[in-house]
Amino acid sequence: MATVWVSGATGFVGQGVLRALIEAGHGVRALVHRGQLPRSFPDSGVTVVRGNVLDPAALESSMEECDAAIHLVGIIVEKRKASFYQIHYLGAVNAVEAARAAGVRRFLLMSALGAKSDAATPYFRTKWMAEEYLRTGGMDYTIMRPSIIFGKDDSLVNLLARMARYLPFVPVMGPGNGRLQPVWLEDVATCFVRALEKQEAVGKAYDLGGPKQYTFNELLDAVAGLVGKKSRRVHIPLSVARPAAAAMELLLPKPPITRDQITMLEQSNICDISSMTDELGVEPSALEDAFPDYYGE
Repeated sequence: MATVWVSGATGFVGQGVLRALIEAGHGVRALVHRGQLPRSFPDSGVTVVRGNVLDPAALESSMEECDAAIHLVGIIVEKRKASFYQIHYLGAVNAVEAARAAGVRRFLLMSALGAKSDAATPYFRTKWMAEEYLRTGGMDYTIMRPSIIFGKDDSLVNLLARMARYLPFVPVMGPGNGRLQPVWLEDVATCFVRALEKQEAVGKAYDLGGPKQYTFNELLDAVAGLVGKKSRRVHIPLSVARPAAAAMELLLPKPPITRDQITMLEQSNICDISSMTDELGVEPSALEDAFPDYYGE
């Protein structure tokens, strides 16, 4: 079994990937910037190392004697000291170079469905830049591009569930016609482990999605149904939503929505999952079937 370095280990996706690696019998070197791993993780099989993806020297020492690296660090809202360019691109460059210096050739990167050079938002453009750097870096790489990820501590489905449960109506930015393909965290984590263990996954990028596609309106209806509510929504015109989001970005340390997120919700984020099912052997679970009882609690 491999010893696997994992960045972003305390995050929503990181915790899922760590659980899957441990269950598969791999050793884990968990890079932690702040905080600590949950107490639910076993003492054996996981070594916590402190570091920051913007500190190349610390990364290299944390990867010593590892067989593979899984780089998961990402942000969804920019801050003054943490831009998409810094975290998504420079963080990935530093991780790739540290892996190379430490003699780690197997490298798995968390990207995003929608990453491309001419994407409408810097979130997706910087994810693409990280992919490109990895592709040309001489590593035995695999890239994962998930759609919206749902799970017990996700930021979108749980928010929709709480609003559907407790608010008289749920605000929807624009018409709500952008299509999404939510994928369960446990399926994403399994894909990482399967790709790590398959030589055939080297040099490939996998689009990850669930078995069903929804418009945003349909997703809200489905989530409301999970918490026993009927979906009631009010559509906020984009001409109003964008200036409001801009003001929140200026005034709030953690704005509930940004202009970039509005742009992403307008667009479709769907994919063909045949390579996920055929090559990695992961048949994804539907939103309605996975953890239907915890939403909005």
